[in-house]
Amino acid sequence: MPSAQAGMVESGAPSFVVLGPEAIGLSSQPTDLHLLPDGRILVKSQREIALGDGVRWESFRDTDEQGGFASIQVAVDEQGRIYTGAGKEIVQVDLGEDAHLRFTPAIHFAGGQSAAERSLGQRGRLP
Repeated sequence: MPSAQAGMVESGAPSFVVLGPEAIGLSSQPTDLHLLPDGRILVKSQREIALGDGVRWESFRDTDEQGGFASIQVAVDEQGRIYTGAGKEIVQVDLGEDAHLRFTPAIHFAGGQSAAERSLGQRGRLP
């Protein structure tokens, strides 16, 4: 969009809206953002993930018995599967019908290292 001509002043409302995390169903600020292969947007906060099209959102919360995310980021593969670090392993994040997240182990780190202690150069292959 071109700017106003010299000597002209533009007025009016901007063509975008800034919303807080509550507007998309999150209880804390986002820490990660991804565009999924199907066109939806994934927004991650400390214990939640929200999926939406930019207008309509569905949020999923971590269950207390899982111990939470170890990472503030997630990875998304070409099929739209979501992965993150949790404890001493990389887990696949499954989005439940009950609006809760479930973790399925994908990679377990040997030697007692946690996902947070593992360097990026020491990656495993995800299924």
